[in-house]
Amino acid sequence: MEERKKYFCVVGPGKSGTTTLYNHIINNTQVAYYSWKETNFLIEPERFQHSFDNLRKSLTNYREGADIIDASPEYYGMPAKVERNIELVPRLEYEVIAIIGRRDPVDRLVSHIEHNISHGVEQRPLTQVLENILEDKLEDNDFYLMRHIRQEKTEVAFSRIFDRVYFFDVGVDGIDASDFLREQKIPAPESGLITKKMNQKYSPRFKILQRLDTRPPRLLRVFGRFFSTNFKQAVRNRLRRANKVEFHPIGNDQTYAKELAAQVIVKKELE
Repeated sequence: MEERKKYFCVVGPGKSGTTTLYNHIINNTQVAYYSWKETNFLIEPERFQHSFDNLRKSLTNYREGADIIDASPEYYGMPAKVERNIELVPRLEYEVIAIIGRRDPVDRLVSHIEHNISHGVEQRPLTQVLENILEDKLEDNDFYLMRHIRQEKTEVAFSRIFDRVYFFDVGVDGIDASDFLREQKIPAPESGLITKKMNQKYSPRFKILQRLDTRPPRLLRVFGRFFSTNFKQAVRNRLRRANKVEFHPIGNDQTYAKELAAQVIVKKELE
C-alpha cells in the first residue's frame, strides 16, 4: 500500500509558538502551505466550498504528492467542529497529524495582551488589563482567558480525532519539538531549540519594502491584506526600528504583570 501523505495541523492556544514552529517547517521542507498560514479549513470549510480539492488549489507551491501544513490555532478551542469536518480530508490519501503547543499559561496570557497592545488592538497598559480582568471589569474577559487555560479535554479529544498527535513545549529559550522533528525527518537547529525569526519564504518582499521608505503606514494599509502575518510583522518591526510608526507602550513592570497574570489564572481555575 502506498504511504499516505501528511496533513500537518499546528494548533494550540494563542501565543503558544504555533507560528514559529510553522515557519521552521516550511523553511526546512517542501511542504505546501497557505499564504495566510491559517486556513481554518477544519472549522470553516465553507470558505473552500467544503472541498479539500479547493483547499489544495489555494495552497502556495502545491504539487501532486506534496505534504500539507495548516497552522490554525483556533482548532484548539473547537474540537467538536474539527471532529465533524475532519472527514472532508481524504483519509486514505492523507495522514492527519496534530502538533499541539504547550506554554506556561502565565507567560502565554501576558504575551497575548502584549501582542494586542503592540498591534493597536488593546489600548490599555498591560498591568491595567490584568487588573481589570481580576476585578471583572472587562466585558471581553473570555477573549483573553478562554485560550489560556490548558484544556486537557481538548488534548484527549484530539488524540482520538487525529491519526497522530505530537506535543511541543515553549520555553524562555525557544521551542522544543524534538520528537516531532525527529520522527518526521525534519532538520532541527543545532541547539535543538527553534527560535523565533522571520519567515525566509517572504524575505524577497520584505527586501522590496525596505527600499520604500515613503509613507510606510500607508503602504501597510494598502498591502497588509495581501501578505502573510509573518511578513506584516516583519514590516512592522522594520518601521519600529526606523521610528516611522508610533506603537502603544506595553508597560515596563514585567514582574508585577506576571504576578497579576498568575492570580488571573488561579482565579479562573477555581471557578
